Amino acid sequence: MRLPQQASSMNSIQRNAKLTLDSTGLLKGEVEELRLGDRAWAERQAQLAMTRKEDRIKPIESILSGSLSSFRITKASIVHLRETAQPFGFNYSFEAVDIASARVRLKAGGFFRHEGDPPVSC
Repeated sequence: MRLPQQASSMNSIQRNAKLTLDSTGLLKGEVEELRLGDRAWAERQAQLAMTRKEDRIKPIESILSGSLSSFRITKASIVHLRETAQPFGFNYSFEAVDIASARVRLKAGGFFRHEGDPPVSC
């Protein structure tokens, strides 16, 4: 039996990033991520179930590790954790040093795609 699916506009992940790369190879990024629908519900439930605050950064680490071999998260916050009528999200900043010689994986559809993301048509 097939279950009804939400329209992609109602079940999505949107990431907007401002990236800067300086002459020394330091990549800095500021990312705003919003999740809608089932994706918001699933991550919100996972975050609420976490007992250690330190574990809440793991989804961000997973996203970044899919594209960067070495990075440091400099700031992170959760958006609308308990406001279920609003999109759930993460805001975070990171730095990656010596990006010119580091392993960087660019994937179809964008820099910040990882296995759990929905398909992107190009």
